[in-house]
Amino acid sequence: MGPAERAEAEAKVPLEWKPGDVLLGLCEVWPVAVGWGKYRREVRFVEKGMGRVYRVRHRQWQMDMAVKQGNRVLTQLPTRICSR
Repeated sequence: MGPAERAEAEAKVPLEWKPGDVLLGLCEVWPVAVGWGKYRREVRFVEKGMGRVYRVRHRQWQMDMAVKQGNRVLTQLPTRICSR
């Protein structure tokens, strides 16, 4: 995949992912399991202070992985505030 094709594919990736979405043709979003025992449940993502963490399954490697999507508020701060 060349740079132009990759940029086009990245532009099609939605900002919020749901189970079943396919990212860049490589990874499928799966639900995240939280808790254990009778309290175990599945959610779309886990959100912490720095962003969201999604569970994905790489289609070629057949491996579960985590993908972190940075917090939009933090990534949109001016660089003079973020860098020191």
